[in-house]
Amino acid sequence: MIEMKYLFIFFFSLMAHAQDVPFFTETIYDTDDRLNISQLPNPSLALPVAVAISHRYARLNPFITPPTLESRYRMCKGEAFAQEASLGDCTGVHVGGGIILTAQHCVKNKYDCEKLSWAFDFTDTLQHFPTLGFEHLYQCESILAQDVDLDVVLLKLKTKARLPKQRIDFGVGGADQVFAIGSPLGLPLKHSGVGSAVMDSTTHLIAALDVFHGNSGSPIFNLNEQMIGLLVSGGRDFELDSSGCLKNYVTSADLPQERIVLLKALPENMKKIIQRAQRSR
Repeated sequence: MIEMKYLFIFFFSLMAHAQDVPFFTETIYDTDDRLNISQLPNPSLALPVAVAISHRYARLNPFITPPTLESRYRMCKGEAFAQEASLGDCTGVHVGGGIILTAQHCVKNKYDCEKLSWAFDFTDTLQHFPTLGFEHLYQCESILAQDVDLDVVLLKLKTKARLPKQRIDFGVGGADQVFAIGSPLGLPLKHSGVGSAVMDSTTHLIAALDVFHGNSGSPIFNLNEQMIGLLVSGGRDFELDSSGCLKNYVTSADLPQERIVLLKALPENMKKIIQRAQRSR
């Protein structure tokens, strides 16, 4: 009973101190394979990927004072990227015409839309401290289409800027090796490392990727760097350190838990919107 009481108090305290982020857990498969975008042979792959940032931070741009990952989530000091800025809540990808494709649980309604802005230049090359500023930060204007069952949504941004767009091919199927680009725990964009994937249904893959809360909505690529899907859910495992901080839970790559909805499974109305957006300049 004493242990249970201690855990309850810890969880309550953690939730009370987290900044606008629901309690989450995280999973690393075998080893932590995440890379900064600057470490990639093709860093331009991240250009169409955007990070959702709460209005409480976005309204301060370009003089945002960001929390660190350690302070925002009470992560242990020795965890990877613990001293980096942690601002994001979700990830999305620009498909053209100022339209973002992301996970529906990130933006369920008009209120969610209005309280989020989307940053296109949040990488490890951006100066983080003591303040940071985004050159391309745009507020969500409206929800164009959504599918609750598949957990996908299309958003329109308040901008006419010509932004990098991700090429979409609905004919591309699943793959047995994949990777994600997104904002784990609200960090600057990371490459997840390559992980194995298997078909979970006709509409979904399940994969062993080093992804976290904040990666929801991340584009998923095959080894040919073709986008094949969108990350919509994942494992819920964590480890509480004896000192009271959180550290990454490590599990086997033989137990994949990260769920990916395939692009080819998107509803026809969303496909039509994306196809029009792809033709935009």
